[in-house]
Amino acid sequence: MINIIQEFSAKILLGSFDFLVSKFTDNKPILKKSEIPFYDILIANKNVFLNEYLNILKIKKINDVKDFYKVKKDINEDNKWKAEPIVLYNFAFKENTEMCPQTFNIIKEIPGCCAAMFSVLEPGKYIPPHVGIYKGIYRCLFTLQLEENADCWIRVNNVKTFFKEGELIVFDETAEHEVHNASTSNRVVLYLDLYRKLPFPLNLYNNIIYFIIRKSPFVQNVINEYKKLENSTIEDFKSAKPVLK
Repeated sequence: MINIIQEFSAKILLGSFDFLVSKFTDNKPILKKSEIPFYDILIANKNVFLNEYLNILKIKKINDVKDFYKVKKDINEDNKWKAEPIVLYNFAFKENTEMCPQTFNIIKEIPGCCAAMFSVLEPGKYIPPHVGIYKGIYRCLFTLQLEENADCWIRVNNVKTFFKEGELIVFDETAEHEVHNASTSNRVVLYLDLYRKLPFPLNLYNNIIYFIIRKSPFVQNVINEYKKLENSTIEDFKSAKPVLK
């Protein structure tokens, strides 16, 4: 009964927040290049990110996402989605930050960054339509490695965009989205979550919700599962102040 009450309360809290964000902000499902102030930073450092990802592959095997991130089975029921998290929910994995120090230093300067990982979709991987939990963040997918003219895409609402090496996509994860890598190569992206800049008092509301999410059993389980996989040391993480509205 306690779990049911907690789940119902969380839905009410998130639902009211999403309604207010939709009503009092632009509420864009996908951001344009001109709306992404850190666009040039990412583009300029594409090779830095890629080289540090490739260096990780020389040291270790990247884990299956399902082994630490317990999402719905239809999203991750196979072994074709792998990831190396650097930061999740403003928790940094110390050993991973040391394996990719330049990447870590750069993401600290990306406004509002609260999650960063190298995310790999292998050929044939399909992630069916789903939505994120709340409008307090944007998601950024910056493609670091993918064959040319790859049949690899993401659909956000009714907009289908093909991943291209050296290009990025920033979207509201509460918009329905699906992903398919129908190409013959791995799709490697720098996956970022970006804390939104919101007007008062929505900014305070967002702070409260994110604090609750960060302390929730689900997030703590994600952190602990990865910690067990890699024997990781966990540290708090802070990035520059958010600027994305």
